[in-house]
Amino acid sequence: MKLSTKKIIGIVIAFAALLVLWFITPFQGLDTMGMHGLALFVWAVVLMSFQVFADHIIFLIYACLIAFFGVLSFSETFSAFSGASWWTVFGALSIGVAMGETGLLKRISLKIMSWLPHNYPGQVAAQFIAGYVTTPLIPSGIIRSTIIGPVTGEIMDNMNIERNSKASAGMFIAYYLGTTGLTCAFINGSSTGYLIDSYIEDQYKLSYLGWVVRCIPWAIVTMGLVYLAIILFFKPENPKFLPKTYYTEKISEMGPMSKKEKITAVIAVITLMAWITQKMHGVSSALIAVMAMAAYLFTGCIDNQALRNKMNWQLMIFYGCILNFGTVCSTHGIDKWLSGLLQPVVAPFSGNVFIFCIVLCLAVYAVRFLFCSWVAPVTILGMIFIPMGPSIGIHPWVVGFMVFSCIDIFVLRYQNFPYITAYAATDNRSTHTKAIPLAVLRAFSGILGLLISIPIWGLMGMIW
Repeated sequence: MKLSTKKIIGIVIAFAALLVLWFITPFQGLDTMGMHGLALFVWAVVLMSFQVFADHIIFLIYACLIAFFGVLSFSETFSAFSGASWWTVFGALSIGVAMGETGLLKRISLKIMSWLPHNYPGQVAAQFIAGYVTTPLIPSGIIRSTIIGPVTGEIMDNMNIERNSKASAGMFIAYYLGTTGLTCAFINGSSTGYLIDSYIEDQYKLSYLGWVVRCIPWAIVTMGLVYLAIILFFKPENPKFLPKTYYTEKISEMGPMSKKEKITAVIAVITLMAWITQKMHGVSSALIAVMAMAAYLFTGCIDNQALRNKMNWQLMIFYGCILNFGTVCSTHGIDKWLSGLLQPVVAPFSGNVFIFCIVLCLAVYAVRFLFCSWVAPVTILGMIFIPMGPSIGIHPWVVGFMVFSCIDIFVLRYQNFPYITAYAATDNRSTHTKAIPLAVLRAFSGILGLLISIPIWGLMGMIW
């Protein structure tokens, strides 16, 4: 394997940091094993930021080293693979696989889009709405965008929207934000939601519906401003309506709903309702997700080939390995040490939740310039700031949502792998250069959405 200059620099920095942290005197409040755990995590994060290897490879090696050097026992290191968070994500991913394999997601998306006006503003709105509705059904932005992307591309062609034009950039951003940008509006929108939830103590955890309701003001403001900008400043010069029969013909081409589509839909609805009413019946979210996966396997909606090739095993390896850092922190006091270290930094902003929000969002944006992955910044910032919430008068979920909602920035194209994937899914009908103003607006409107939500959260007793 040939290594680029960038990767060689990353390897040098990673091992230099590892050796320094490994052999220096432990920081006050940390024991030797705590320093070793911190050193190995910094090593892994640096390798990830320089994209030396795939994320799941880096963190699998990291987990092996954690066990090898005795920072944690083997069972502690890999305990996340038997934990509720891991199985919830694994089971939830099966819903996305089933919907993709049977064609149900495409059918639902086409149906939703057919309800909106067939002009440019209507179809831009259709991208947002179709993405929002399908997000709780498929816990992977990449899967959603990969399936819906070709549909969006065909819409642009049929509306005579020129490639690489401002209008194509507007339609593309609406599609991307619909399928991926609203991920944080649902705990099961992606594995990141469950990662955020894992840092929240049980007494502060929200129900499924509680999460959704609290995100609505943010979603309306953030996406509403981007929508207005698209229809006002990115509309095509010679707008054309989609034919009235366009969606009818597209749905007809798919044929009638198959038996597997119907089964997939029934299982998905039952699963979603079970998550929403979880506090009423008491069945854990993890068990609900695994039961859904078992049902899909039993009914053949997911066959053995799809289980092998369509399930995101790389994500599951990465997710299981990175979760153990929380165990390392709690076992060796790294979390308390970090909180103590940052408390003086946070203290000047803790008296004003609005200022704290702006500073935290800007910090997330700054960190995202170093990482293409969503999970590493969420792990680092979530683990540090979420537990700190109650001590500064902010509900931990609010802090976690601030971090989560700011992760999806794409001012620079390299920052966001799902964003790059979305371009490929639409056959590169747009260019990032034309989309930069909307990327900047999304970063601004995301913070504004949070600031407007804060008084509402305060009325809900989440700011004190």
